Amino acid sequence: MGLSRWTRHRHRLDRYPADGARQHWVVAAVMLAYLTTACGTRHAATETPPATETTLRVENQAFLDMNVYVVRSGQRVRLGTVSGNSTRVFTLSQALIGLGGELQFLADPVGSPRAALSESIVVTPGDTVTLVIPPTVR
Repeated sequence: MGLSRWTRHRHRLDRYPADGARQHWVVAAVMLAYLTTACGTRHAATETPPATETTLRVENQAFLDMNVYVVRSGQRVRLGTVSGNSTRVFTLSQALIGLGGELQFLADPVGSPRAALSESIVVTPGDTVTLVIPPTVR
């Protein structure tokens, strides 16, 4: 009886270290795979490109202050007011520009019924448009 117990005990000692070592290798391999993916750098495809700013530079040579609008597909959006005999720069939003398209600009003098509408121009993201309002708006 004593020998059979020794044999069973010996058998367990031989078997478990081998299985335990195998489990340690599996755990180590899984940990290594996890750490490798966790420490990796992000790919450029996941990063968003820097936004390009589209601007409108309005040079008001008239005496009257002007409310300036951008017109796209018949809809006008107010950008702001440019004081008489001054220059102001407006940033056009990406939603307004889209991927590019035709825009018009409307200059509406404060206190006067005479507004001026520019010709249609193609504006793409990153452009700088200069609008010159002459001393007499027609």
